[in-house]
Amino acid sequence: MPTVLVVDDDEAVRTLLSRFFGKKGYAVRAAESAEEALGVLEKERIHVVLLDIVLPGISGLDALRRIRITWPDLPVVMISGQDDEDVAKETLRYGAFDYVVKPLDFEYLERTVYLKLMQRLG
Repeated sequence: MPTVLVVDDDEAVRTLLSRFFGKKGYAVRAAESAEEALGVLEKERIHVVLLDIVLPGISGLDALRRIRITWPDLPVVMISGQDDEDVAKETLRYGAFDYVVKPLDFEYLERTVYLKLMQRLG
């Protein structure tokens, strides 16, 4: 069963995403900061990361850069409360495979995650 890591400092968003993907059959881990997420990645096998851009401490963009160094093939979907084309381009340049704006379209997000996992896992 693929594992999704949800990283968002907003507890409501973490809970919504965790419940949504859990009901779809994914194992779900959640983290409220980039530091916590990087710790989870060190200890567990994660198949895809849903990563908020604005986080306390290390930003989502900085976390994405760190993830690329250690886990270059790990799919990361960036999530943002702002529809900022420049930030979206920057995240894609750093290796995110998608940039999704809140409020989230859960069906789109699920399709995106599923398709990327099918590419990666065969």
